[in-house]
Amino acid sequence: LLSFVGLENIDIQKLPGQFSGGQLQRIAIARALALEPEIIVADEPTSALDPSIQAQIVNLMLQIQRKRGISYLIISHDLDVIGHVADRIAVMYLGTIIEQGTADEIMRRPLHPYTQALLSAAPTLAARRQVGWKRIMLTGDPPNPADVPSGCRFHPRCHLARDICREKVPPLRAMPGTSQMAACHLAPDETARAGAEVGRARRGLAVVS
Repeated sequence: LLSFVGLENIDIQKLPGQFSGGQLQRIAIARALALEPEIIVADEPTSALDPSIQAQIVNLMLQIQRKRGISYLIISHDLDVIGHVADRIAVMYLGTIIEQGTADEIMRRPLHPYTQALLSAAPTLAARRQVGWKRIMLTGDPPNPADVPSGCRFHPRCHLARDICREKVPPLRAMPGTSQMAACHLAPDETARAGAEVGRARRGLAVVS
């Protein structure tokens, strides 16, 4: 297992403080593999790691998936990593799924305003060069999860919010012409164009070397 995750047999003699953050992450992966699982739940597997080390860990996870047929449930705020690793993505806001679909669909044409804002917060260099490109800025602070707003939970921070958003909880429903689902009263009619613009701004991004 040590060799499989990129460590040496001699490393088994070391103390935890003698390992780097990336090595400790590899050890955590080896411990999970020792149980021969069919699925691994990975909570922020690349957090607190340098970008180059993040790429190594992501590549290791993909290698494990190919060689051992293991599935992952990855919980992360790093949408670039998620977009590179995941087959399907579910986006949550205040504990509720507000959009889900294939990774390609979500990254190329997000339909929920919250997903669009998340993706626009990490633009590519190509996006910044586009005439008229601008980041979707969220206003206000996240609401108290113990006292969620009426209607759509996102409406106090959404620049597209209408009266129906404040009054009625939007169901998570299938979007026409795609396998995506979105919990937004205005999707896809009033959100598709913005989603396509966000997706175009991110194309060509290389996350993992």
